[in-house]
Amino acid sequence: MQGNTGKIGLALMNDTTTLPAAPAITLRAKQYADPMPQYTETEEDVATGTRFGRQKFIQGVQAGNKTIVAAATLRDLPLLLQALLGAPDGTGLITPRPTDYGALMPGQPVAVWQAHPLMDSLFPAAQIGGLTINIPNRNNAEVSVTLNTARVNELTPPLPAFPPLVSTGVMQMLHWYLKIDDVVYKPESGSIVIEQGMEAEDGAQGLDDAGKMYVLGWSANGPLTARVEFQLSEAGAGSAAALRALLAAARPNAATGERVQKEVETGFKIGDKDVKFTFPTAQLIANNIPNGLGRLVVGMQAEGVGLGVPPVLVNVPVPAA
Repeated sequence: MQGNTGKIGLALMNDTTTLPAAPAITLRAKQYADPMPQYTETEEDVATGTRFGRQKFIQGVQAGNKTIVAAATLRDLPLLLQALLGAPDGTGLITPRPTDYGALMPGQPVAVWQAHPLMDSLFPAAQIGGLTINIPNRNNAEVSVTLNTARVNELTPPLPAFPPLVSTGVMQMLHWYLKIDDVVYKPESGSIVIEQGMEAEDGAQGLDDAGKMYVLGWSANGPLTARVEFQLSEAGAGSAAALRALLAAARPNAATGERVQKEVETGFKIGDKDVKFTFPTAQLIANNIPNGLGRLVVGMQAEGVGLGVPPVLVNVPVPAA
């Protein structure tokens, strides 16, 4: 038995109770989520007149994070971004929602069907708490998805119909680009990270036999954050002077203690389609300046900041009519 005999499908949900009939997309999965529910279990020691006095109790299903990893594609990534950030407009622009999607739903919930070789599972009304698009050097890009789950249901046959996997539109390092203040830089590798902290909301549900094992839902915990991390050499910056200038821009002003803000754009261009992440007011941070004697490659990041403004705007391809 091998792990590649399974599959993972996702669909958006409009609320936490109405389950779609089948997945809308099938991911090019690289890593499954843990298919087994994790339980909160307590022990109680009692006096019995003997040495035998311990009893265990199941108190509920733990709400927590599960991670799936898949190839980043032009078809699949927009659905994941919509769940976390918001729906695109008619031009493909995603402007993050300024408030929660709904009560106990910081983002739009998703249903995740996981046909695992050992245990088929359904994660209903999961929240996507984070997306990380990893771009290794000269390789395909992968998206790591953090699922905040309250329920893990057994998925019994017959399984729903999974859409076909895509074989085109796979994002690669050779499609990736980075611009800072409209100047093109050529990093060796990097990642795009968007995260929304969430906290489980719990409460007693003794009259609800179907729900009493689970938490009530999720609430946002902290602001939406977004950043692009990249590794840059002298050649990728264009010159030693350009690399030094970027490092200088990453240093806070000695008088004000503030960093300069720059517009940063990064994304993937595949033919006439692209996915673009714009950080309108980003701060540069140099977090790994080499101290050895060999070739120098600097680790940097640009993080979206600002009060009352989205840290990132995303453009995705508009579906064909």
